[in-house]
Amino acid sequence: MISLGAEGALWVNASGEWIAKPPSVDVVSTVGAGDSMVGGLIYGLLMRESSEHTLRLATAVAALAVSQSNVGITDRTQLAAMMARVDLKPFN
Repeated sequence: MISLGAEGALWVNASGEWIAKPPSVDVVSTVGAGDSMVGGLIYGLLMRESSEHTLRLATAVAALAVSQSNVGITDRTQLAAMMARVDLKPFN
């Protein structure tokens, strides 16, 4: 996975290539955004989620991280809603 900052992330592996664009959010702080994205990536991999789900998760976690001043995500409903707003497409 390669972070593209506010533009999202690129994922390339044996099963394909995808680009994820995060939804537009009001940025409060970028502190911890990269760490949050990596955390989402690691969680998805450890849970053996699909590549698409893992990329969507990592992108959503990072978007949530920059939209709040506190550290951490405590609301699964909020995370699920953000994941649904991530634009995920095959990368050609």
